Parts: sequence; structure tokens; C-alpha cells
Amino acid sequence: PQSFQEDDDEDWPCWKITHLNWLENCSLAVGLSRVIVDAEAEDDEEDEDDPNEHQASLLMGAMITEGDDDVDPLNSSLWSWSEMGDVVPFFSVPKGGHHAFHTTLLPGNRSSTTSTTLLLVGCNVASEVAVLSRQQGDDEWAMLDLMEGNQMTCPTDEE
Repeated sequence: PQSFQEDDDEDWPCWKITHLNWLENCSLAVGLSRVIVDAEAEDDEEDEDDPNEHQASLLMGAMITEGDDDVDPLNSSLWSWSEMGDVVPFFSVPKGGHHAFHTTLLPGNRSSTTSTTLLLVGCNVASEVAVLSRQQGDDEWAMLDLMEGNQMTCPTDEE
């Protein structure tokens, strides 16, 4: 996707892949992150959080096979990409730490033509869990907007 290609500004760091997960037979979850160093930030030894800006984004790829199971997955023209953003909001990253996504697939019923596949997405620096969905035969992933109070969370060491 265009927004993850090299930035025009050489001072911006490139995105690094922190997570890859091959899902089902035709999907790929790619976690990306980068750290933008704040050269003017003062190092406060008592503060456990990194003063630099950490950015993360989840990229979902779906291979368009159109019923043909004998396709080359390395053919980039067969892939459709959805930029999901950081999907699991986080406030800070500990000093010396980095952001990483965790994903778990909940496959739908493959024999049904209206089956929905769900993907649970968490990360190591937040307690919320995002839920993404994809309809069978659709090449786009979408984030489910759950009603307040119905979101899933991961326990933290503070809970």
C-alpha cells in the first residue's frame, strides 16, 4: 500500500515488520511499527515510559483467487490490502520496549456461503482486544465496533 512506502522525509524512520500471521488459505496479517525519536526529549530516569513516539499499524492482505486454487501467492496483483491502523490503541511503550501485535483466527464455517471469519487482535502494550471480520468471498477486512462495555480485554499485571 502507498502509505507504507518510503516517506519523502528522510528523517522519518521506515516501518518495520513486527508480526506476520498467515490466516486460512488466502489471508495475511502484517503488523508494522516504527519509532520516531524525539531528539529534544530529556531522559527522566524515574519515568518508565519511552519519550519517543511509537507508531503501529496492522495491514490485512487477502488473496483474490476467484475460485482458482492453483494461483501463485507471490503474484502481487492477486492481493488486496486493507490498512487497519493501530486497531488496539495504546498510550505508551516502556523504555527499551517495542510494540508487537498478537492475532488469533476464529474461522467461520467453510461449507456456508455466508460464513464470517473473525480475527482477534491484541498487542503487548495495551489491554484491549480488537475484533476484525471478513465475509467469505470478500477481500476486505473490517473492524467491528462493539458497544461500550462489550469489548474484550487482556489482563495486565496491574489487574
